[in-house]
Amino acid sequence: MNFFTKHRMLLIKDPLVKIMGPEKFEKLKESRAYKFIVEAFTMNVFSIVITTPNEMLIAGMDFEEYIRTRIAALLLNTLTGRPYGVWRDWLIRKLRISKESSIGMRYFGDTFSFIGFQLPLYWLSMMFGGAELNEMISASVSLTIIAGLTGRPYGVWLDKFRNECGLSSMEDSDDYQSAQYVTE
Repeated sequence: MNFFTKHRMLLIKDPLVKIMGPEKFEKLKESRAYKFIVEAFTMNVFSIVITTPNEMLIAGMDFEEYIRTRIAALLLNTLTGRPYGVWRDWLIRKLRISKESSIGMRYFGDTFSFIGFQLPLYWLSMMFGGAELNEMISASVSLTIIAGLTGRPYGVWLDKFRNECGLSSMEDSDDYQSAQYVTE
């Protein structure tokens, strides 16, 4: 029994099924809007947990700066949560990674997908912010290190939260159903 099953902290699917009924919930969970909301929420919660200590303790932001940064991140994370999930699912399928794959392969898949998606977004935000090339390179190196440490934990969090919300851990695929990417 895993943590989410044992503690049921998130309590998303069960209350919705009780309120809506099983048939209506099945229709809801297939909607693009539901998947968008679930993955935007997942990205935002993870981002807050990971970035708060960095911004408040390491970077030394005051509370006002932190709030402004989190509001901006809320918008960006909301817009990119679902596209990242789609990108990750596609890449994991292409790499043929499944729950039977080694821990190293699952780590590689999540890390590569996280870096491959986040780094171009980071470059764009730095360009719009007026960063110089040497600053962009330096910041990209640190982002790659951070993404290397957080890519797999985010992949696990995304899978667990998707499951809690009644979604599969990877988009259904006729050619890949035998090896779904689900963490135990």
